[in-house]
Amino acid sequence: MSFSIRSHVLHRDGAPVAQARTPNVGGPLRSPTLLVMHYTAGFTAASAIAALTGRAKKVSAHLVIDRDGTVTQLAPLNVVTWHAGPSSWKGRKLCNSFSIGIELVNCGPVLERADSKPNKPVLIAEVATKKIMDPKDCARLQHKNGEGTPFWQIYPEEQMEVAIGVARAICETYGIKDIAGHYDIAPTRKRDPGPAFNMLSFKSAVFGRDDDERETVRIATKKGVVEKPREELTAKDLLAAGSETIGAVVTAKRAVVAGGLVTVAAGGTVATEPNETLTQVQTTALSIADTAQAVSTAKDSVSALAGVGHWFATHWIVVVVAAAVVSIGVAFYYIWRAAQIIEQRRVRGARTGENIERLS
Repeated sequence: MSFSIRSHVLHRDGAPVAQARTPNVGGPLRSPTLLVMHYTAGFTAASAIAALTGRAKKVSAHLVIDRDGTVTQLAPLNVVTWHAGPSSWKGRKLCNSFSIGIELVNCGPVLERADSKPNKPVLIAEVATKKIMDPKDCARLQHKNGEGTPFWQIYPEEQMEVAIGVARAICETYGIKDIAGHYDIAPTRKRDPGPAFNMLSFKSAVFGRDDDERETVRIATKKGVVEKPREELTAKDLLAAGSETIGAVVTAKRAVVAGGLVTVAAGGTVATEPNETLTQVQTTALSIADTAQAVSTAKDSVSALAGVGHWFATHWIVVVVAAAVVSIGVAFYYIWRAAQIIEQRRVRGARTGENIERLS
């Protein structure tokens, strides 16, 4: 399975994907710099395509990817579609004007019905409360916006494999370096693609990063568990983790494997004893702090030398004049001193008669 783009039309294994043109488009999309991922908040590609090609809702996207991996294109990739709405990314507003939008068939948040029995929840879709969901099709996840929705529909392996291939073709063709979720560009309005969509691993698969070498640390703080890349940890992070939690340091590696996205455990060292964990954390923190202090000191020294050099470079005339004045002053001092010595010798000679013979 391979994807390519010809004349702004997506091709799969050399043939164009299914087309269902939408009237909800804007002007030309010149030099897109962002790919935006959405979920459809529905259950079928047919319903999503009907909504995105109808005139009533005035919404659209470039592509729809069904749960079985079927792709339908709704607009050429060089035409503006209306998928982002009021939005902003890295200081630029109106993301429709510089982004390509992909819709993934997914109903999004899943609720637990009120009459559920303990340990046997009955799950219903938030967008259709009469729709009972298969528990195997859902996962208990926490959205990064902090909302309390307990479950979310997962993205099947076939769908994610196709999404990665499509995104890779788009990014390579148009030179796109950024991928974001709808929530990222409109956080006060949207929740898609939701926590079931692993954006970090998805971007790693699309851009070909060696994500299996990426090591993260999960630390427990008063605000809850925080996961940060190891290279971004600060001494304050580690000291706080050591003082608030014992045994909370866990290393993990994320890997992208053929056929889907899988999170695997790292083979790193994990302390098994509380005291050992605390010692490791504190030692690492102190080492980071010492290194930071050394770097800061060296930086200050270099800055000071640079400042002196800059002053001399911009005030060289003052330096030359000052040197000349000092030199003249020193010369006059020695001339005056020499005259003093000669006068002292003359007076002493006159008193002792030492100069009589020289004068006669």
